Amino acid sequence: MKIPTEIDSKGRWVILIDHHTLSTYNKCARKYYYYNQCDSLVQIQPSIHEAGEKILEGSRIQQLASQAKFGITTKGRFRFKTQVGIWWSDVMSALYEIIAKGKTPLLKDCLEIGSMLWLKHDMNSYAIQTPENSPYEVKNYEKFCDKGFVIGNLGDVTRYPVGPFNMVNDYFKERITGDVGNLKIIATEAGFGLKREIYVGENDYVVVFWVGKPDKIAMDKHSGEISPWDHKTVDYISKNFNEQWKPHPQTCGYVMATNIIVNNLGIDKKVNKCIINGAARLVPQKITPDYRGRFERVIVKYTDSEIEEWKRDVLKKVTRLREDINGREDFRIINQSLHGEEFDLQRIYNPQHYVQQESSCHLFGGCEFRPICSQPPEFREQVIKSLYKAKEPWEPYYLNEED
Repeated sequence: MKIPTEIDSKGRWVILIDHHTLSTYNKCARKYYYYNQCDSLVQIQPSIHEAGEKILEGSRIQQLASQAKFGITTKGRFRFKTQVGIWWSDVMSALYEIIAKGKTPLLKDCLEIGSMLWLKHDMNSYAIQTPENSPYEVKNYEKFCDKGFVIGNLGDVTRYPVGPFNMVNDYFKERITGDVGNLKIIATEAGFGLKREIYVGENDYVVVFWVGKPDKIAMDKHSGEISPWDHKTVDYISKNFNEQWKPHPQTCGYVMATNIIVNNLGIDKKVNKCIINGAARLVPQKITPDYRGRFERVIVKYTDSEIEEWKRDVLKKVTRLREDINGREDFRIINQSLHGEEFDLQRIYNPQHYVQQESSCHLFGGCEFRPICSQPPEFREQVIKSLYKAKEPWEPYYLNEED
């Protein structure tokens, strides 16, 4: 999401921000810039060796090429594991939409939905090594899909890999019947915040609103408790899976926002928890304390004081983000120049105002923008033009015309 959304009459930046955007900024302000504030999101192009030779004349080409394989793949494609998560989230939304209508999905419905969405996301394209698809992605595809295919009448898909077929089949057997009996689905994939209904806080420099889109909001039919849900996929459900969701900006933000949404709907219910609906892409050969079953639900609870603390922290982080963009001049002087046409928007699009966090460069296999930051400043614009392509910045969701 690009920042600021607007500048108010007091010179304050009105900022709509979501978990992914703020988390990226917390990891590295420079990475945040390339994802959000650049004219468009940059992503890795194919023919890295050839492009690199043209602009750098062989200087560190091997390093650039090896670094560029990380992160987002070519032509805007996500890494296979990320794309599996997107596919799975869409499967879950479709299944719970059926339940929301008061119907019970059959196994055949679940398998058809899974197969059709597998086709829609072109998942089998990861099976073949191409300039767009690295051997690493092919290996991940084979590991998840288990090499075999289900041949049958599943929509228009005649070659549906065993792996995703079993994942949907297992979820139906373990979860669907119980959820039909226990849950009332209030909403699926319902975005919030773009109409500024989720107010976080304000100070002399910024006014902050929270934006997001939980995978579903559901009420427990027995207790009457309402909770936002988020679907997560991992390789395995490990012993540490339960521990990574608190503290967590996304879960706390969902609880805070759902409270406001429920109140606006006229429902007299207090929301104090978020549910993580975890699913493993792979099944361990043996269930142990280290590796649990395929599916796990984690209940993450927050008190009012924890939510207020989270809101204060978000306000401080967003204020620091504005400071990064402006440099470290006095805010009150800058506020005067921000009002009206005097504010130079080019400051927002200057990467030198975004501090590089070197301790984050090599985490999780390496940042996808290392090929840029590892070069001298005078070469970086050339690297971007030659090794990357443009894409629209991340947005949690879009408003419909009727909204």
